[in-house]
Amino acid sequence: MTNQYRYIVAGRETLAGRYLVREIGEMREEIEDGSAGLCYLFILEGADSVLRDLESWAAADLGRLAGIMLLSSWRVYSADAGVGVDESRPTFAWSEEGRAMAQVELRVEKWGRAHGVPVTTVRAGEMFGQGMTGEMARLFARVVRGHYVHIRGNEAKMSAVTALDVARAMVRLVGKPGIYNVSDGREHTWKDLCEAMTANTGVRKRLTVLPEKWARTIYRFGKWIPAVEEMLSEEALKPMSLTCVLDNRKVREATGMEFHDTLAVIAREDREYPYLE
Repeated sequence: MTNQYRYIVAGRETLAGRYLVREIGEMREEIEDGSAGLCYLFILEGADSVLRDLESWAAADLGRLAGIMLLSSWRVYSADAGVGVDESRPTFAWSEEGRAMAQVELRVEKWGRAHGVPVTTVRAGEMFGQGMTGEMARLFARVVRGHYVHIRGNEAKMSAVTALDVARAMVRLVGKPGIYNVSDGREHTWKDLCEAMTANTGVRKRLTVLPEKWARTIYRFGKWIPAVEEMLSEEALKPMSLTCVLDNRKVREATGMEFHDTLAVIAREDREYPYLE
């Protein structure tokens, strides 16, 4: 089925943007036909510059803008929201990044209502893919260097998704306004995530596991050592002690998609995933 929209990707050099551009290119015959002159805008970065660009659209091309899709994040929810977090849950971001993203969501939604442009918001779990940056890239580097310590008894869980699956979902959500959680639908422990990261290098390794009391004692007497600060500070440990697992039923029902097991992809154990070298 040929789509009537011509696509504009704001943030095409981001992790998700690179996969989205590739996905659009591979499906061009199905989803891109500029004959009707209607544009559909993907916003993959929450910068104010993108919001200012929306005002330019209002001034010049409003009649041709058929819809907006905003890529947001699980971080707009509370980081300790628990499991089964669906789209009806109020946002309660605790990090600066999450609060900023929640504000962008509100501003884009408000703009869309004011100008009669439908908005689709995609709240993605932690994204992984070739060329990722930021907090998860730093964690990956720590794990590979052996600078990750897991606290015994910590079974906190998180949501993850490949950037490829985010791109696939976004393409299939075109023309379907609303808010959608996008994750692989699995409850991954942080420990399992980090073990998958060790396997990415070729050999799965066991993580260093310490009782919380020992970790606190080591940090108290050794926090002046950079490696100890990196592994055992509150800043390093707290994110891995909180549980936020997204319910992805709404996006699966809307798209019919099945998602790759992100940890299997990270560990290079998914034989169906199209790895990029």
